[in-house]
Amino acid sequence: MAAMIGLAVFARRVFHHDRGISFKSPAAATKNKTSKIYYLLSATGVAVPVTLAVIAAFGFYYTAFVLATRLMISLWLLLAFVLVDSLLGRWLLIIKWKLTIKELNIEQKLSEEEDKDKLEAKKAEPKISDISEQTRKLQRMFVGVLLVIGLWATWVDVLPALGILDNVNMWSRTVKENVTMTDETGGQMVNTVSKTVPVTLADVCLSIIIVIVTVAATRNIPGLLEISVLRRLPIDFGIKFAITTIAKNIIIIVGIVMAFATIGVGWAKVQWLVAAMTVGLGFGLQEIFANFISGLIILLEQPIRVGDTVTVGEINGTVTKIRARATTIMTWEKKELIVPNKEFITGRLVNWSLSDKIVRVDVPVGIAYGSDTKLAHEILLKVAAEHPLVVDDPKPTALFLDFGSSSLDFELRTYIKGIERFFDVRDELHTAVDQEFRQANITIAFPQRDLHVRSISANLPIESIVHKGGPNT
Repeated sequence: MAAMIGLAVFARRVFHHDRGISFKSPAAATKNKTSKIYYLLSATGVAVPVTLAVIAAFGFYYTAFVLATRLMISLWLLLAFVLVDSLLGRWLLIIKWKLTIKELNIEQKLSEEEDKDKLEAKKAEPKISDISEQTRKLQRMFVGVLLVIGLWATWVDVLPALGILDNVNMWSRTVKENVTMTDETGGQMVNTVSKTVPVTLADVCLSIIIVIVTVAATRNIPGLLEISVLRRLPIDFGIKFAITTIAKNIIIIVGIVMAFATIGVGWAKVQWLVAAMTVGLGFGLQEIFANFISGLIILLEQPIRVGDTVTVGEINGTVTKIRARATTIMTWEKKELIVPNKEFITGRLVNWSLSDKIVRVDVPVGIAYGSDTKLAHEILLKVAAEHPLVVDDPKPTALFLDFGSSSLDFELRTYIKGIERFFDVRDELHTAVDQEFRQANITIAFPQRDLHVRSISANLPIESIVHKGGPNT
């Protein structure tokens, strides 16, 4: 009784709205809904121990002792929940700070090196704040489930109402067990005995909880993998996306199997049904199955990855999403193209950034006969050397390819990093070549033809032609 009274005084002091613990500032707690929480916790913390002390005083000592023991266990569980939740939150916060500093240093280094491709790929990765929030949700869900299980296990023997779900039978299932039996000669033999086991409402509720936990874990597991493992490994974003996608699929499969096993639907009972459905769906939905398997091949073999620049048919774009059935490509016209995964496996695909992002930009140009070919060669190399996006390795080359019908054919071959700036670089090189040739008095040739008129013997008169802007002869 003294211990319960002491616990009541302790609860009153801890949850005091001015001098106790607070979720917000004490001044703000009296003006909003937080004050109601304080009053509720304070009233509950005082009323429960005092009630147990009164019950013990009236002679129901054993009942009060058992309830007090369960109460203390529950308090320790709550304290452990708060402690573990706070420690994990602190751990996630420290990792978030470290990763943020690391990401900022990498982005600063890439900015100084002017590597725009890697910088854009780095910015395309999920933000540290988003993956930290996902990890925080997953952590709270995990700790909360453990707390509920602990509280239920603590009070189920004392409060029979908590076990009422076990008394509601939904259906029955047959379980085969191996039983060792002794025959008349003293030998032992193993027999398989069928046993009927009821499936209760508690099993159904547990199956539903497993499904809910599976869905929550599937949504938030990418954040946990990113913040704990993947951000520490020297792998690109495409491989990270493949790992998280495969992990999500594994969690879904395991969760579904556990949920069905809880209600007595094991693999042995549904394997023939699954086989029949697979055959039927294989004929009726063969394209969907082909795209699904192709999606798994893409994630494992990685002919394309998220962030890669690809050409499918005549469409150029960047891969933004890889799903189970189709892949999303953001075209250069900023349109989303949904391509079935089967097209990437069975069709022709150009991946401009699979192993090497360097691509060649060719600038063909024809100059008039009689021009200084050596000077033209030097001008082309000069234009390539002055462009900031043209790389030094491989080196640019200028080639005198052919004596054309009306021009001397040259070609400037340069290399850049990434296909994204291909057309911009080619436009800038064309403009620079034209300007340099004009300054050097080198004429860019154009086709010339001689016209011979044989059917008119008389001289053709030249007349005045009047335009809107004035007469012009």
